[in-house]
Amino acid sequence: MVLTNTLADRALNGLVVSDTLPSGLAYLPAGESEFSYLAADYRLQWEIARLAPGATLAGTFQARVTAGVSGQVLTHTVAVSGAGADGEAQAAGHLTVGPPPGLGS
Repeated sequence: MVLTNTLADRALNGLVVSDTLPSGLAYLPAGESEFSYLAADYRLQWEIARLAPGATLAGTFQARVTAGVSGQVLTHTVAVSGAGADGEAQAAGHLTVGPPPGLGS
């Protein structure tokens, strides 16, 4: 996930990125990650104290596809909120699940 402050004149402070995993994806805790996982809500959360004007940050996490979703499109929504932002920004991601390479057509 990549987050960019497109504002040239001010930093964004106290940002919170929330990503609720759709049914069909299971979070895999793996070493160092910018995200914390709220299991009860299936939600990943990334807290960013300050994002300078024009700055870009990248955050990564790992998820596993659960059984029974091959060929389906999984959609999830990412929301960003924080002090100094003009409202809440949102983005949606789409993922089509297929068999692993070499295990079918």
